[in-house]
Amino acid sequence: MAQNLAVCEFCDLSIKTTAWKCINCDLILCENCKTKRHSKIKGSEEHSVIMLKQMGTLEAKDSVRKLELANIICSSHKEEKCTAYCKSCSKKLCTFCAVEENHIGHQILNFETFYKEKVSELTSLNNKMKEDLPFFIKNMNKMEKICQEGNDNYNKAKQQIIQREKDIKEKATQDAEVLSRELDILLKPQNETFNQTKETLQKNVDYLEETTAIIDKMLLSNDVKQVLDTSFLIEKELPSKNIKALDVSLKSPVDLIAPVISIRFGSLVMPRLAILQSVQTPLQRLKCLESFHDGTYISILSPPSIRDTHTSLQYFEIKGSNYVEICKSDLEFKAFGMEITENNTILLLCIDEILSRFESNEMVTFFKYSTGRTRKKFTSICTLAKGTVLLGYSNKATYMPKYNGVVLLKDTGESTRSFQFNSNYWADKIAASKHGTYIISHQSYRKTVKRLSSTFQSTWTYTGHSSFISSIEFKPIDIAVSASGLIYVTDASTSSIHVLTSDGDFVANYGKEHGIIDPEVLHINKEGQLVIWCKDGTIHVADISS
Repeated sequence: MAQNLAVCEFCDLSIKTTAWKCINCDLILCENCKTKRHSKIKGSEEHSVIMLKQMGTLEAKDSVRKLELANIICSSHKEEKCTAYCKSCSKKLCTFCAVEENHIGHQILNFETFYKEKVSELTSLNNKMKEDLPFFIKNMNKMEKICQEGNDNYNKAKQQIIQREKDIKEKATQDAEVLSRELDILLKPQNETFNQTKETLQKNVDYLEETTAIIDKMLLSNDVKQVLDTSFLIEKELPSKNIKALDVSLKSPVDLIAPVISIRFGSLVMPRLAILQSVQTPLQRLKCLESFHDGTYISILSPPSIRDTHTSLQYFEIKGSNYVEICKSDLEFKAFGMEITENNTILLLCIDEILSRFESNEMVTFFKYSTGRTRKKFTSICTLAKGTVLLGYSNKATYMPKYNGVVLLKDTGESTRSFQFNSNYWADKIAASKHGTYIISHQSYRKTVKRLSSTFQSTWTYTGHSSFISSIEFKPIDIAVSASGLIYVTDASTSSIHVLTSDGDFVANYGKEHGIIDPEVLHINKEGQLVIWCKDGTIHVADISS
């Protein structure tokens, strides 16, 4: 392929060696002409001469701009070129403009100096933008991924809703078809018999009415022949009254026996559990955890031996990543539950009584069942609105049926009403908020989570999520309810925390992959944070605001 060679515009010879170009003259030069001829032009020492192969570079572009800069014409004096710039007026000036009265005292710069200043500013800005560009590209790519995940999550949830709707419709259709077949078997034959009998009776009625009308007409007639003809035409045999269906009793009314429709379609909840603090503590065998208004925590430490009837109260604070012990108080009795009232009084749950421990450490009996045939074992305690106390109990009398339930107490310790459960389970733990009352129910070595109605009867039961219960039995330990109504339950089987909606729907699970190992005791502190005590003594404080 032929090579295009530049032609020197001085000697008109093709250039085989490196060619040059004078920006000011706008001429292509060979090496010889550049050195011996162009250099003799007056003022050439100020010309910008660069290699042809450098054309298009920043250096070449800058040289061209400088040449153009020197040729910018003043807008006021058409024969003059701009030599200065007024920063005060943001205006290009020629020599005559610069000495005019309206520019006296203004900041006036040499035009080339101003140009270099602007090029320097733009170059610096360009470099900074290029430095920032990777940051925005990286985060844009990251955000694209997040947006895609967000869209995927939305589409997945949308499909689940559509599928849930389809499943409910299919189940309703299937149930309706079954009931319809049962109805056909139960009532359709009888109704067909009744309809056939009705048709037979109607035919007999029509026949008798028509025949008696003919006979009545004949009897009123004077025509003997008509009487004789009619008597031969009319059948003398009467319709039979022996109709079996008349003796068939109508079956009892059939109604659809079904509970009030309560379809739990599901729930869209975005549960949050972000660990704010993780503190290693010496606390072992923690039975329960509560906190005072000032943020001080108090826990019940169970004794190392089952036969030991003593327990201890441990007061402490969590400051940053540090566990700060305040004091320890040994009790001469065994307490296994605790609540703190609005006036910072500690209610200690014992087997057959509740004791009040005031800030002065004075201890008095808050509530105790009267002696006699009523022998109940207390199982759980929870404070409700306005200081009301809800107390779970089970019947421990060996000669009586095991009736279990809850008792409502005033803040003074007086019993207001007792509610018996509709099945033989007892409340192992109780948690309550404005959204409802929930318990860990205990029955025949089986534990579940239940929601209680206003009359403290079970409205739904959670037995574990399907992804777990197929291989592991659900073993709830403790329960807490957040301000938003989410239910948090520690599970010994999966060593994790199950999160449920107020309808009992499973929405999340937090465990080892979230840094929470063997969680057992839960508590919602005064800031609405979830405090988690783990079996190894670690306490996590988590933000659960949705």
